[in-house]
Order: sequence, then C-alpha cells, then structure tokens
Amino acid sequence: MSAENRALWQFLKKSSPRLLWKKPRLLLKVMRQFLRARVLGKTSVFGVDFAITFACNLNCQHCLSKAFHELHDPRRDCLSTKEIVSIIEECRRNGIFVFVLQGGEPLAHPGLEEIIEACAPKENYVILLTNGMAVTEEKLARYRELGVDRLDFSIDSWIPEEHDAFRRREGAFRRVRQAMESARGFGLKVSIAVTVTNETLHTEGIQGLFQYCITERIPVQIFVPQRCGNWRHKEDFQLTEENHRYLDDLNERYGFIKRDIHGTFGEQGCPALRHSMYITAKGDVIPCPFIHISFGNLRRERLEDILKRAETAPYFADRYPRCLAAEHDQFIEEVLSKTFDAEELPISVEAAFFGESRRVAAVGISPDSCCEVRA
Repeated sequence: MSAENRALWQFLKKSSPRLLWKKPRLLLKVMRQFLRARVLGKTSVFGVDFAITFACNLNCQHCLSKAFHELHDPRRDCLSTKEIVSIIEECRRNGIFVFVLQGGEPLAHPGLEEIIEACAPKENYVILLTNGMAVTEEKLARYRELGVDRLDFSIDSWIPEEHDAFRRREGAFRRVRQAMESARGFGLKVSIAVTVTNETLHTEGIQGLFQYCITERIPVQIFVPQRCGNWRHKEDFQLTEENHRYLDDLNERYGFIKRDIHGTFGEQGCPALRHSMYITAKGDVIPCPFIHISFGNLRRERLEDILKRAETAPYFADRYPRCLAAEHDQFIEEVLSKTFDAEELPISVEAAFFGESRRVAAVGISPDSCCEVRA
C-alpha cells in the first residue's frame, strides 16, 4: 500500500461509522482534501480551533487562556454569539470542515448550542474541548441531538490527586472521569488531551493514562511544553531528544496516540496555518493556541485575505517537521520571544516579523499587506 493510500486508510479507520455512512458530504470533503495534499501537493487550512470564550470554571497551573485574556486589549469586547456564527459561516465558505470549540471552557458560553448548529454538524466534524466540570447527562443528550461528533477531555494525570493539584480543584479528576464515561454511554466519541513534560512523561500518572487509553482504544492528543501563558518564562522546558523519540515510537505503535506533528493525510510536521488555525475570543487569527501572533482580525478582514497572508509568512510557508513553538530554537528566539513580555496579546504580524525586514521582504509581506481593511 502506498504512503498516500495508507494515510487515507488510517484516517478512515479512526473515523466512526457515522462519519463514513451518515455524513457523505463530509467524506467528500475529506477525500478532496486528501487529493489536494497527497496527489496535487497543495495544502490548505481545513480545521479551526475556535476559542469561543475566555471564561472558565478552573484555574489550572498551565493555563494559557487566562494569561492571554489578561493581556488582551481590554478596549475590545469578546465576540458576540452572532459574530461567532458569522465567522463560522465564513470558515465553511473557505473550505473548513473540522471545528474544535474550546475556551476557556466552551460549555460556559450561553450561546453554545447556536454555535454548534452554525458548524453544520451534518456535513462537518464538530468537537468540544472541555475540562468536564460542567458536563451533565442533559447536556450530553443535547449535544448528541445537535450532532456533536466528539468530546475531548483535558486530563493531566491518571492519579486523581495529581490531576486535582494541577487543576487546583479537589474532585476535578472524579468529575472528568464521570463526564467521559457518561459521554461514551451516550454514544459520543471521546478523546483525551494531555500535556507532558520531561518530568512527567514516564511517571505513573501519565503512563497509567496511556495504558488506560490503549486498553479502551481512546485517542490521545499529546501536547508538549510551550513557552506561552503561565509557562512563557520557562527556558528549560523543551523535551529531550530521547523523549521525542519515545513519543514518536508510541505513535508508531498506536496511531491513535499522537501529537499534532504526527501527520494529517500523510504529511508530517507542524500544521499551524497549513492545515489548522486558531481564532481567539476577540476574532484574531493566530497560528495555534501557543503562538500569539495575529495575522488579522475577522472583525475587520476577510478570512480569505488573512489566509493568503499566512501562505507566504516566514516560518509558515513550509511545514516544519517539529513544533515551531516548542522545538524551533530560531523561531522561539527571533519571533516567539517578542510575545513573552508583550503588554498586549496577540502581537501583530508586523511586530513579530519586521525585526527581520530582509527576510520578510523576500517573501512579499509588507506593512501595508498586513493592515488591509476589510471591505
């Protein structure tokens, strides 16, 4: 089997029967994206992580949302439900078919049901990323009725006391385990999101989580330390090469345990602004949750124009084989470091790259092109 066919087969194998048989339009979109990426060699953003709110019911140690919110321009209100719906519709017009609704805590948003409906679950893939604290059986029944495909639960350790300490809330582990099992009982797919460090990767808490997910065949999305949020000033957080290899080997053995660099449609490397993007609760389009550089704001510009700008941006024009924000020393030193002590976040694309004027000019980005006003 060719690499292209193997990549497609892996994607389809991990998908639910509902995706294959009840969502023919989604399947056509997946096939079209696959052909563009693997046959024509063209990439395009097809997934969005949308922080629909900064509000949250926890105060986690590694929270980036809180730090982001505190430094966000206070003169700008968060997007209204109407604005969020409009942006989602614009995303759909631009070929995006995977929507990850997050926060903060997305279940805290009063307009969540309307937002889910705007994602058109009958023909797209819709995920809620939650800490599980606000999940109830009534909500799960409603999410299933609306067509939500999957709930991703953030868990930091399979040892209850460790998870609770990280989340700074006693009983948090019990609540998220109960929410996850309830979701499975309602027929919803579930996944676990976990952040690992050199210190935690081989501990009983993380290894126990991996073993549970292997036994139950539950997908795991692994995040590595990023210099942002409450961890932006930690300089010695990069995973060792040995631990990188460990995670790569784990993904080779169990394809459902992966980092986002482990491949989409057979293409390895950082997906930021090539396959995915992140929209903040105030409408800024940034590469991912960990790179707080705005390529434009959807209150002022068309998404199409913002994505065109990103296509030629330094570091993003080609797919780096590792995570830019965690493993590209030059990018961290030259670009990401400008966000560490910024008075406001996200910083503009001009502020991020125009210290490198010759490099930026070489790829055709200018201050004027970065500041076009939405028609």
